Amino acid sequence: MRDEDKEIHIETDEVRGGQSSGVVRWVLLIGTLVAIVLLSIVWMTGAATSVDDEAVGDVSGQVDPTE
Repeated sequence: MRDEDKEIHIETDEVRGGQSSGVVRWVLLIGTLVAIVLLSIVWMTGAATSVDDEAVGDVSGQVDPTE
């Protein structure tokens, strides 16, 4: 910290209390990518193993009210 003409000048690292190495960005990026991959795997395996015996929502099975 320097005192020049009654102004206090503080270095960036002193104010932050640490370094700006960017590690947090990498942790967030990797964590987000891992979450996307895992959720995609769960979604794809669930879709691949689902039973196709469920009723399909088409109109062919509906009764005509005019008859």
